Amino acid sequence: MSFKSVLYDFGKPCGLFYATKWIAKSHPRILMYHRISGTTGNGEFPVDVFRSQIKTLKKWFNPVSISQLISSFSVGRSIQNAVVVTFDDGYYDFAEYAFPILQEEGVPVTLFATTGFINDDLWLWPDQILYALESCERRPICVDGIKGLSDSNLNNKECWNIIADHCLTLSSEKRDIVIRNLYRSLDLVIPSRAPERFRPLSWSQIKDMQKFGLTVGSHSYSHPVLSKLSDQQIYNELNLSKEMIERNLDCSVEGFCYPNGMKCDFDCRVKSTLIEIGYKWAVTAYPTPSPLADLFEISRYSAGASMEQYFKTVFGLKYLSMRFSS
Repeated sequence: MSFKSVLYDFGKPCGLFYATKWIAKSHPRILMYHRISGTTGNGEFPVDVFRSQIKTLKKWFNPVSISQLISSFSVGRSIQNAVVVTFDDGYYDFAEYAFPILQEEGVPVTLFATTGFINDDLWLWPDQILYALESCERRPICVDGIKGLSDSNLNNKECWNIIADHCLTLSSEKRDIVIRNLYRSLDLVIPSRAPERFRPLSWSQIKDMQKFGLTVGSHSYSHPVLSKLSDQQIYNELNLSKEMIERNLDCSVEGFCYPNGMKCDFDCRVKSTLIEIGYKWAVTAYPTPSPLADLFEISRYSAGASMEQYFKTVFGLKYLSMRFSS
């Protein structure tokens, strides 16, 4: 049994959560969300679970914006028991389910928008893969260059993981070829616009939410693996996204969120370009014991629908696990 599991099993009945919360009080927990659903099952993140999580934040912690957190850190002040809520991508369900709850509870939030998606120029490539798999139950699937798909018993999620993991190793051009080959192998046509359940927010929806405190950052234009791009492509992705947000929402953009967000997904070229264009900070998709040690590599915790994992995150057990294992 892992150290985290021992802490959780022991701490929940005896109140150790209060102790871990106190020990971790100076460690900001920056949470990363993507989608919230009005239904349950099939890996969905139900809105009722999200509401419970936000109510827990409001009751036990100090919800702050990421800008507040960075400003305090920059002048040497630590906000005690700080928790930050962020959302990536910009799906329609953010406005339908998530933002009303955050607004009701008075919890600030930053949305990192994939601007080509918001602008209806494209839809996100992981969704293109999932849509194809859900639209055709033919198994096994054969896609050139991808191993592990020959098992006819693989379900949609398992197939998606294999194909998406492969695509993360490719340039945008080669990834698009793989997706076209997938559709061709299933006798499907890629829809030119995102199907209903994958649709984005609109600029007008985001602008309306801004009036009630929403902060917007950039998540690139097309959600590529930035480290696979040329220098010019990196510049185009980061600059176009920033310009689109500022033009459509009449606001300045300081923050960036690395697409996919793991260490292999960005490099020093990306960081240098962010600084050149005028970004002030950037966030990743993995946690570290010192999330603000590098303002262009601010670390975050992934927030899922498991309340057990959520409590481990916000009450500091995952932080203590990192501290003890480092």
